Amino acid sequence: MSGLALINLVPIPPLDGGRIAVSLLPMRQSIAWSRLEPYGFFILIGLLYFGALDYLFRHVAQPILKFLLFFAGA
Repeated sequence: MSGLALINLVPIPPLDGGRIAVSLLPMRQSIAWSRLEPYGFFILIGLLYFGALDYLFRHVAQPILKFLLFFAGA
């Protein structure tokens, strides 16, 4: 379940991470990034198809989850 929360923070416009990225970017880049939102679903499907999110989960999210589980006592 925590893995889904980490994947949701990937900065792609349909995910929550995309909204965070838009709020943190300067105005010009924020407008350009928010224009990707209608295509975000297709970008997400493409990343899933080509295995980019698998790479992200394996090399970024997995160590974070192990770290959190260590301190949670699980």
